[in-house]
Amino acid sequence: MPAGSDRRTSDERRHHQARIKAKLATDVGAATITAVEVNVTNGVVTLAGPKTQGERLKIEAVARGIEGVTSVTNNIQVSAADAAPQPATNSVPIIVPTSSGGEPVYVAFPTPTPVP
Repeated sequence: MPAGSDRRTSDERRHHQARIKAKLATDVGAATITAVEVNVTNGVVTLAGPKTQGERLKIEAVARGIEGVTSVTNNIQVSAADAAPQPATNSVPIIVPTSSGGEPVYVAFPTPTPVP
């Protein structure tokens, strides 16, 4: 491959990354410029960084909507604070019926942790 085509490919990649970052800043917020890593290779966008689940989905949708993007690999990690609550490992599940007749509610009931 001629040296000029390598440079053109690199310039195109930087141009696509700049367009995507600008669109993310406009549609999601300026903080995404520094918090989300965007890599583009042959129209394939790879996203990485820590965000909330809502931001993760919105960032992916924005990236998919940009002309020239053929696919998106979303490696954005959802922050632990935004992840669905998980029961403690030392708890017993108890299903509690609701007085309104709605769906039962899961309640984590702590159990003693054995001392080694």
